[in-house]
Amino acid sequence: MEFLSFGTILKEQASLVLVGVYTDTITASLVKREEGKTVFISTATEPQEGEAFSNGVLDIERIALNCRKALSALPHTPGNAPHDVVFALGGGIGEFSFMREKGVREAKEKKITAEEVAALVGAHTQGNDKEVARSFAESFHIDGFAVADPIGLNGSEILIDIVRMACADGFAQSLSHVASSAGLSMKGFLDMRYAAAKHAKFFEEAQGSAIVLCIFEHETYAVLVRDRAVAGGGVARAGYGIMIEAIEKTFFVGREEAKGIMRAFTNKELDEHTSARIREACGVAGKALVADIAQTVSQLDPTSLLPGNIRVVSAGEMPQIDEAFRAPEWLASLPIERNATVQVWHAPEHDTGGTAFDVLIAESL
Repeated sequence: MEFLSFGTILKEQASLVLVGVYTDTITASLVKREEGKTVFISTATEPQEGEAFSNGVLDIERIALNCRKALSALPHTPGNAPHDVVFALGGGIGEFSFMREKGVREAKEKKITAEEVAALVGAHTQGNDKEVARSFAESFHIDGFAVADPIGLNGSEILIDIVRMACADGFAQSLSHVASSAGLSMKGFLDMRYAAAKHAKFFEEAQGSAIVLCIFEHETYAVLVRDRAVAGGGVARAGYGIMIEAIEKTFFVGREEAKGIMRAFTNKELDEHTSARIREACGVAGKALVADIAQTVSQLDPTSLLPGNIRVVSAGEMPQIDEAFRAPEWLASLPIERNATVQVWHAPEHDTGGTAFDVLIAESL
């Protein structure tokens, strides 16, 4: 079991099951590659009632049970029976971090080897048998100069930007058992935040640079991307769950009932008076969330202007969040390029019932 590289997982005419693991829901999607595009054949969703944590520890048994439920509810059509399953981990489930590793070389005239680079990158991956982890090198600098590949070059100092992904070994083993019990072969893991940072559509008109905001239930990850390489990261301890909390307070209900109200609002099942109260409550909550995110974004790079291409992806419903991000006040507080734009990425319309991250990841397989 390992974390996989994007772009190499799903071959033409092949199919697999993609399981999205979130703190508040599990999604299972049967996807297939057709004519260079990923097609959703079917999706099943299993809500995770309550919290994904028990006394601050990830509730592995509950998550595994809900994964089994989602997989058992996933309809398999004839001729599309997959053999592989990939688990995509969201915020609060898997670890995602950015670091900058520096290596000082005594023999600066000696050429840099692949083994030397691998040792620097792997220093943050190995040595912990309680985790399944992998590190990816994003960019390199030798003596202050950016290079595409350091191998074969020389210098006194090498600097490597590294992204690390990990999950608990016990959690990985549990999901492996889930896969085998469903008659599937465990192919590996993906990280949703890394998928967003590498999503090509976010950089089509931005020369490869962006700030990608990944919003989950209780956390928002801000990922700085320069020249299509991750160059920084930070976490705001607030997510779309703030919208649920706003509904709880507005209607004096518990969390699960508030989630039900949110679903009814999203499906346009409520009267206009109730919908207006939700929009008002979520508007205030959205401004608070954006303010927390702005603080995190402002600390991504203290030495340079931040790119003005800001992309937002959310795993949950966020009424009024577009308006909160369009407000000019939060951008005015940031060390950012002029004429910055914010785009809340909405998944293309499809009838599978998955999240925006499910679609984004499927397109990156």
